[in-house]
Amino acid sequence: MKKPIKYFYLLLSLVALVACEKMENTETSPESNLVGRWLWGPKDIYSSLVEFQADGRFSITNTTGIGFSTQRTGTWNIKGDSLKVKVTEQLELTVNDTLAKTQVDTTHFNEATYKIQNSILAIRYLDDQPDANVATEIRFSMVQP
Repeated sequence: MKKPIKYFYLLLSLVALVACEKMENTETSPESNLVGRWLWGPKDIYSSLVEFQADGRFSITNTTGIGFSTQRTGTWNIKGDSLKVKVTEQLELTVNDTLAKTQVDTTHFNEATYKIQNSILAIRYLDDQPDANVATEIRFSMVQP
């Protein structure tokens, strides 16, 4: 009688061990939540399309309804809810189809924090104005791939 009980406890221990085995971590990193394309504004008047790539590259394209557009590219990283975007290049296309490429070294979204909720990316940052920095929030909608 002792052998069947011994095997029963051994089997029960094995089942408990397998059941308690660490489950695979399915949580996504904050970086992967930000990766993708985000749109602000009505496309026919003025819009901004922001893209955060998984490899740390960044681009923002601002377009007006009259055909003028600017694209800034660079890199991005986050720490907690803090977002840092460094712009290294700017392309401008004017209404007469003149393309100007400029190397720059600046930040975009100064002192920014971000939050994503219900496919909306909210970025809070200080907007450089001539007289002072103005606390600003902009909300982007996720663009489906």
